[in-house]
Amino acid sequence: MDSLIVPFTGADNDHKGRSRTARLLLLRLLRRNGCCLECLPEIRRDAAGKPFFPSRPDIHFSISHCRRAVMAAVASSPVGCDVEDIVSEDDLDALCIAFSEEEYESIMSSKDPRVRMTLLWTRKEALYKSGLFPDAGDPRQVPSSVGSSIAEIDSRVDLPLGVCWSVATLG
Repeated sequence: MDSLIVPFTGADNDHKGRSRTARLLLLRLLRRNGCCLECLPEIRRDAAGKPFFPSRPDIHFSISHCRRAVMAAVASSPVGCDVEDIVSEDDLDALCIAFSEEEYESIMSSKDPRVRMTLLWTRKEALYKSGLFPDAGDPRQVPSSVGSSIAEIDSRVDLPLGVCWSVATLG
């Protein structure tokens, strides 16, 4: 598994601009990992919405972006990634609809609940995007951690950039 995250400060800091930057980052990451590609292969989405390369089923990838950063991940097995701006105090109200009781306690007892909430959310989103929980209709159904025999999760906090990110690779 390999991933890249870069700050996003482009003049075209809208959804379209961030998506374009994420695809360019994915191409750079693929080339860094030995894929000799002139451009990205066609991208399609499966029934669950997960993007894939029909011409390269051996390559698993995920991209994500937020206001401050863009990231991509590639792996030889299913992978999901997520990057999020650290939430504001107002966003803590979402705790009751997005997190289990155990996760809620972990967030509220942490040194900085905003950072902990964002980090746990990126873990849930990365696991979901990996395809591990394709039928989860409720964020509480996706745990923020699983056994290492099921998936490896790498999570980080970048306080200077103001983001948290996670990458989940299925075992």
